[in-house]
Amino acid sequence: MLKYVLTRAGAALPQLLAVSALVFLLVYAMPGGVAAALLGEDATPDSVAALETKLGLQDPLPVQYGRWLVGVVQGDLGESWSLKEPVAAILADRVPVTLSIAVGGMGIGIALGVFVGSLSGLRPGSWLDRLLALMASLGVAMPAFWVAMLLALYFAVQLGWFPAIGYTPPAKSLV
Repeated sequence: MLKYVLTRAGAALPQLLAVSALVFLLVYAMPGGVAAALLGEDATPDSVAALETKLGLQDPLPVQYGRWLVGVVQGDLGESWSLKEPVAAILADRVPVTLSIAVGGMGIGIALGVFVGSLSGLRPGSWLDRLLALMASLGVAMPAFWVAMLLALYFAVQLGWFPAIGYTPPAKSLV
């Protein structure tokens, strides 16, 4: 088992490097450059050059990527250009929200799966079993973002059970 985990982790490292390099390069594919995009349409050439110098954007791309990669390995994810905050702090603020949504969704999915599976198991091959199998297949085949929009439309907008936007921690209120 340990060999399997180490093999998978070893295979993940080149993939992570390739994805990070691709995303790093995509940032620089913006028209006009990163500094011009950050400063907006009213940016002067002098202000763009000053920001490029400040951010180290005049160095060659491999040097910039290497500098970023060394920082990531040391735990420094850099600073968000748009929010002007450390990326690690931004992620730390959002992890609890993400985890609560993921755990809540998994709980609902497990409860619904056990219920539907139990109903199907009571009479295998019946019309109810086939109907539930069809509904489960359709649920798996639909894109998650689309299902999420439909559920939000129904439960938040049509029924009014939940707010359509915003977030309330589960410890504060489940509704």
